Amino acid sequence: MINCQGGPRPSYRRVADFGRAVGDAIRSFPADINVIVMGSGGLSHFLPKMSADDEGTPEETRDYIINGRERSREFNAEKERVSKERRSEGRTGTISEEWDAWFLEMITTNNFEPLHKCTDAEIEAAAGNGAHELRSWVAAAAAWGRDIEVVGYEPVPTWITGMGVVGGGICAPQDK
Repeated sequence: MINCQGGPRPSYRRVADFGRAVGDAIRSFPADINVIVMGSGGLSHFLPKMSADDEGTPEETRDYIINGRERSREFNAEKERVSKERRSEGRTGTISEEWDAWFLEMITTNNFEPLHKCTDAEIEAAAGNGAHELRSWVAAAAAWGRDIEVVGYEPVPTWITGMGVVGGGICAPQDK
């Protein structure tokens, strides 16, 4: 698990180092096995405030995040209701296709240095508060350690996110 939600989040450099360590461990494993490494999360997306750490999060939401396990069905039903209402009114999320393309280029060439120079605030301004999920993409790509390719990308305004899939292929243990 990589903390992508609230502070303190690990730096992108630390996440890449973690991914490389996982990849090294997989490649050094003596048994002849297959391993799939996956990272998931949306690309650019600007979500409603939902962090207990964020002063902009409504008090009811903050209380749910901290104390609300028993109320999860009601909370999720309300989120879905609001989402349907927003979509029916044509209010969809902002997606930064340019930022998504920049990030996918960096991921597919295994070049994380430009991302290491970005602060969370800069990433949030450019790609939204949901873009912190990209840490899992970085860890998975660093574990792979090779060039990968974009399988598909599509901005999906009704889901409030840019959606993408990247892939690399097969890496055998002797394939160092």
